[in-house]
Amino acid sequence: MRRAASRSGKQAAEFSPAGVLSWEVRGADDKPLLHLGAENCNGTRRILAIADQSPDCLAVERFGRTKPDRLVIVRTDYTRSPRELSRAEFCGQLRRILAEQFPDETVEKISINADLEHSPSRVYARGVSRRGSASFAFMAVRDGETPGAIESSLTYALLWLDRARQSAGGSRISALRVIVAKGTSAVLAYRLGALDPRVAIQMYELDASSETLERVNPCAEKNVSTWLVPHRESQLL
Repeated sequence: MRRAASRSGKQAAEFSPAGVLSWEVRGADDKPLLHLGAENCNGTRRILAIADQSPDCLAVERFGRTKPDRLVIVRTDYTRSPRELSRAEFCGQLRRILAEQFPDETVEKISINADLEHSPSRVYARGVSRRGSASFAFMAVRDGETPGAIESSLTYALLWLDRARQSAGGSRISALRVIVAKGTSAVLAYRLGALDPRVAIQMYELDASSETLERVNPCAEKNVSTWLVPHRESQLL
């Protein structure tokens, strides 16, 4: 998808097919705001009218400018990258694992799509499960993501918890579950000690090969590593 200036006709920016395009329309009915975003670009325009009698060509207004522009939507052939396919497959695998791990709960929603307003990355699969009147927010990082994505997952999980609470309606979010790949939870578990204890956070490590979750005990993670070495006789001199 790309947008083009109305008078010169030149291309102003392009949303690369390297990532799935996300969009949202909100605001007043007469002049709504259109938000577009992808991994390489994002933008916001106010829609004034449909131009050229085509739903693919919109007259838009750019913030800070008085002259209207045109937003032209061009459909191109698109094939998802292997990484995107892996993330989508992980989303389905996570749903299956949660159903087996928590059989008395129902996964109400799960997504890996980007949210322009609340800005969770497509790296993280997130959702909400329900058991009776209680709900549980969860966020997961698949094996193979960058170390930076894993270290940032706790921050994004807390943002997702706040979003889940706002949209929970009458139900109560009982806990937040943070799920990371096996062997990658040490730093995150240590950071849990700095959070408000009133925020109920459960951390799990996911073994993708066996499709099992193992609860992580944050108290087992210390900030000091100890070890013993033989006391050599030469050190007595």
